[in-house]
Amino acid sequence: TDSSLASFLGRINYTLMDKYIFTASYRVDGSSKFTENNKWANFLSGAVAWRLSEEKFMKKLNWLDNLKLRVSWGQLGNNSIGNYEWQAVYATAPHYAFGNKAVPGLGMGSFSNYNLEWETTTVTNLGIDFSMLKNR
Repeated sequence: TDSSLASFLGRINYTLMDKYIFTASYRVDGSSKFTENNKWANFLSGAVAWRLSEEKFMKKLNWLDNLKLRVSWGQLGNNSIGNYEWQAVYATAPHYAFGNKAVPGLGMGSFSNYNLEWETTTVTNLGIDFSMLKNR
């Protein structure tokens, strides 16, 4: 009933002139819930932001403290399945009629699925961050 998960994450942040913000992430996840061929999955993400409030043409607006436009894109992984779901399971079945007797049987409770793999979701976000009137 045990399962294990290993994750590795790398992230790079870069800010240019305190106006332009870049972020990139790379994640590798491994789960014992999948076969050897599908155990590991790669997930990427990135984001870009522009802090408009740092531009000269925005400095005139005294009431605006911070204004930032941002966009991001990324992939997420999901391994929320039961342990060993990819394996075929045999179970005792109700008694079968064999000749004139009822005998216990063994039947396939679930079929194997060696192609079972990480569920991947892709997310895109657009956003505006702002504060004004001395961060009120």
